[in-house]
Amino acid sequence: MDDSTVTKTLEMLTRRLSVNPAFWRLEGSTNLYVQGVPVQPKDLDITCYMADIAAFRKAMSPQVVAEYFDNSKPAQMLICRLNQQKVELIGRDHSDPLAMEDKTIWTEWRRLRLPMLPLPYAKEFYQRIGRTEKVELIERYLTTRVQ
Repeated sequence: MDDSTVTKTLEMLTRRLSVNPAFWRLEGSTNLYVQGVPVQPKDLDITCYMADIAAFRKAMSPQVVAEYFDNSKPAQMLICRLNQQKVELIGRDHSDPLAMEDKTIWTEWRRLRLPMLPLPYAKEFYQRIGRTEKVELIERYLTTRVQ
């Protein structure tokens, strides 16, 4: 996604999710992108709690295109199309250590208020799931940003 597509899709997403008081947070490359990491998002990944999937399904209707349980995560997946872009809502159990709700911060980006996982915790998240290329990308970015 180019910059304007990321911005427009996040605008549409936050508008829809603003009526839903449940926990949610940006994940994946979009989380990194809005924090300045030089990465090009292909889709939007959103973490929420599995118990709240029904509320998210309602908020995203009729853009929901698929829903299934992914045993490899393990998580309830809700796949949507918004602004012609794929949005994956990943419903995790409250006890899942990857949920990391207590690490979530809210920040302003392009006049949008977004819940994010700060880069040090995003790095930890990627370490836990074995995504070494993302860990290295975050490390390089944090190292060059400090210099």
